[in-house]
Amino acid sequence: MVKDGQISTVVAWDDCKAEWLFYALGRATWDFGKDKCQHKLNCEKAVRFLQACQAAGGLVPSREFTLLVPVMRCVCIIEVLLGLQDAAKFGLNNNTLHHLLSLENLQNAVIARLSGYSITTQLEQSAERF
Repeated sequence: MVKDGQISTVVAWDDCKAEWLFYALGRATWDFGKDKCQHKLNCEKAVRFLQACQAAGGLVPSREFTLLVPVMRCVCIIEVLLGLQDAAKFGLNNNTLHHLLSLENLQNAVIARLSGYSITTQLEQSAERF
């Protein structure tokens, strides 16, 4: 991109892709809320992140928060599949194992730390269904 006759931004078009907003939010919630040592979602961090997003005028309506846990599981599945593909060349890495263990923990996720907050309730309902 050019501004005032100068290059202002370089866009790597290979990495650009359209995503649903709830997918991007689910991915970000996972990235900010995961506990990589215990291979699970840190519920308090995830809810604080979602509260901050809402307070900042986030574009994802709260009714779509029920999709966040399935999105987090999808992220883990994608990472596991990519890791298995790379394992043929480079061997299995810790990131793949982390996402595989996290996938199991997200299946049984219970997000009930901040009872009464609408995000928590919606995430909790989503986790119970999956």
